[in-house]
Amino acid sequence: MDHLITPGDSCFTPSEAKKLGERINKLGVEVTDIRGVYLHYTHLTSADRAFVTDAEAKLGQLLPGASNSDASAILAPKPGSLSQIYYVTPRNISPWSSKATMIAQVCGLKNQVHRIERGRAILVNFAEDSDSNDVLFKDVLHDRMTENFSTMEPDLQHMFAEGKPFPLEVVDIWAEASSPLEVLKLYNKDRGLALDQPEMEYLVEAYTRLERPPYDIELFMFAQVNSEHCRHKQFNANWTIDGMGMEKSLFEMIRNTHSKNSEFTVSAYSDNAAVLAGEIATFWAPDYSTGRWMMTKERRGSTPKAGLCGFWVSDLLIPDYQRPWEQDVGKPAHYASSLDIMLEAPIGSARFNNEFGRPSLCGVFRTLLADVDAGEDGREIRGYHKPIMIAGGVGTVRPQHALKSGKDVKEGAHVIVLGGPAMLIGLGGGAASSSASGDSSVELDFNSVQRGNPEMERRAQMVIDACVALGENNPIAFIHDVGAGGLSNALPELVKDAGYGGHFELRQVESADSSMSPLQIWCCEAQERYVMIVNPDGMNRFVSIARRERCGFSDVGKVLARDQDGVARLVVTDRDSKEYPRPIDLPMSTLFPKGRTLDRIVKSRKNKLTFFDASKTLYEIYPQFPEQDLIRKAIERVFTMPAVGSKAFLITIGDRSVGGLAVRDQMVGPWQTPVADVAVTATSLNMDKLKTGEAMAMGEKPTLALISPSASARMAVAESLMNLGAAHLLGGELKKGVLKRVSLSANWMAAVNHPGK
Repeated sequence: MDHLITPGDSCFTPSEAKKLGERINKLGVEVTDIRGVYLHYTHLTSADRAFVTDAEAKLGQLLPGASNSDASAILAPKPGSLSQIYYVTPRNISPWSSKATMIAQVCGLKNQVHRIERGRAILVNFAEDSDSNDVLFKDVLHDRMTENFSTMEPDLQHMFAEGKPFPLEVVDIWAEASSPLEVLKLYNKDRGLALDQPEMEYLVEAYTRLERPPYDIELFMFAQVNSEHCRHKQFNANWTIDGMGMEKSLFEMIRNTHSKNSEFTVSAYSDNAAVLAGEIATFWAPDYSTGRWMMTKERRGSTPKAGLCGFWVSDLLIPDYQRPWEQDVGKPAHYASSLDIMLEAPIGSARFNNEFGRPSLCGVFRTLLADVDAGEDGREIRGYHKPIMIAGGVGTVRPQHALKSGKDVKEGAHVIVLGGPAMLIGLGGGAASSSASGDSSVELDFNSVQRGNPEMERRAQMVIDACVALGENNPIAFIHDVGAGGLSNALPELVKDAGYGGHFELRQVESADSSMSPLQIWCCEAQERYVMIVNPDGMNRFVSIARRERCGFSDVGKVLARDQDGVARLVVTDRDSKEYPRPIDLPMSTLFPKGRTLDRIVKSRKNKLTFFDASKTLYEIYPQFPEQDLIRKAIERVFTMPAVGSKAFLITIGDRSVGGLAVRDQMVGPWQTPVADVAVTATSLNMDKLKTGEAMAMGEKPTLALISPSASARMAVAESLMNLGAAHLLGGELKKGVLKRVSLSANWMAAVNHPGK
């Protein structure tokens, strides 16, 4: 056999196993005990007995827990109990696999190991017969997006086999008896593309000109590129409110603040970040003449520094601790509960804190579920069943790298995808984030979910840091992160912003699943990837850096110069397909239509609010409590509100000192109470003569928006400024604080198609 199975450590701590059992019990399946071990599956290059024995001995030293695994005891059922062993295995090449395989090959197993994967064997002891009950709880034990779940041991030949790619699909809008527009409408609904009527009319007209039907990959790409998430159509719309036309669009209102005060802003409203003027900094870089590390002065270093995060969910409904104001109105079956979200999501955020190396120094946590009288529209339940989670932060960038310019890109430049492989996750996230939850099917909602990999992000960041440290010799000419829409959005935007078209080969994109279709490879939102343009004279330098950091990258194509008519084209080829060798061949203008502006005509709505009688005493409001307990009860209720109470459980899970530049984190005083209003980072590590840094603070007032949206916005700005006031703001002369040094990053979120919104 050319495969090895090596047991490892237990995959659950006692507390984790207990929590899993409690979650399964809530589903109506009585579980008495859960245990499990990691199983390492290795695909070897040879089945020779001596070869396998040698590889097994070496892997026993490398794989965690392999030398002292107690798998047989852990997986032994309790006497007299009903039990079942479940096997959880990766659906495709996992991040753990790529890292473990690389380590094994670096440690001398390069000629012996093709790939190492890790799965789990989980023993579940039941209190009663469990026939088909695993259907109820299997999602508790595995991630349905990235893992397989079975009562059978995995077929290793199948696990390590190269799958046959799914084919491209032609959407023949002229084949049906109905009109092309009606066919496209049906496809739009079935696939959850969230295209509106004018967009579908535009596509029918465009493909009529091209004299061919569209392909699924093209329609999916168009939907992601032109989603609200990516194009901000609502923010650029012409608004008429209560019969009165608004002078400015929402985006024009936002940009107005920059036009009034742009003194300390280097770049705004381009890409996904703004650049602010900072102080002179120092950073560590190698002195090539001596080989030693020394401090080099620049206008700002180039690295992420600190982050912020925020969570907004509906009422938590903690078992046996439900608060008086909380309501249990139910939830869709495929939704995670607010409590589950707040137990799991912060761990994901903390992983980027700990594994990526960027401390999370400030944030917000709020719950809301309110029964609101909407007047003539009846009563509504307003809350965050579809949660909001925000992540942001501050970093530093050198002046020469603050602004991108197409002039830096040369003809024939290479287009690189840096980071992890394409995976069948996050399909349609751009469109899904712009849609009301429930507008699409449950399966489509699951498909749009993303998965993070902070360790891969760290590797990619190290490559970028090394390139930037070369200053004027930086091989990266143009760069863009990969987010909503995956490569289908990032690569066209990258070459368009550089003033070019692009020619890409689909099979050059590294993929963790060989069975993925062209649409899935091109449009999946596998995270921790960047796309960049590297000129021919910088390729060798870039490749050597990426290999040194052991970060995956793919040379997927080249920029394509405009033709003699000035038309830029987007061409994607598929060398593995004889039937459809060009899945995409479009003018860039078809993908990025110009001149279309939404016209929004809406009416405002006044909610009928319950009058708050401030003259009433606590005794009148809570007559059920003894008078001597009123103050204690009132204080208890206030401090058990998540928005008010301690956020320590969100803070202590991360290393706040990582990076060495955190000056003010959330914890204050000798008892480390989490009450800081502002996060402060130092400009750089050389603090002997340098006493400057950056300050971040947050403000939010969503509950006030139920009464007055404008007051909510004013209060959010005021709160952020007052929180920021705890830091000393430097003026132009470094003597007094001035608000000109403050920049505001605003997040507006609203269900714009809901009445009154």
